[in-house]
Amino acid sequence: MNRMFGMMPRSEIEKTTPWDDGNGLHCSIDAGPNGWTLHFADHSNKYRDISNGTEANHAEALEILMGHFPKAFEVKRPVMRECMSEAIGEEMCDE
Repeated sequence: MNRMFGMMPRSEIEKTTPWDDGNGLHCSIDAGPNGWTLHFADHSNKYRDISNGTEANHAEALEILMGHFPKAFEVKRPVMRECMSEAIGEEMCDE
């Protein structure tokens, strides 16, 4: 895999998950069938090129992340839904 500054080529990434390190800083894991990359809040990264499958590579990166930040948790992305208030001109829907 040809990396640039530790970053995987977009064509290699099959799974990306955002994380909070437990201190309010965000990091993420990119994984694919040929490796993984951990992106930390300070813009540094760790990576490994290994043909182990996307899920196995993600699990390995997660183990390393949890070793650095034991209180880390996955950040859930909001589910996008269609706004039903278009008729009254509101830009955002209330829950």
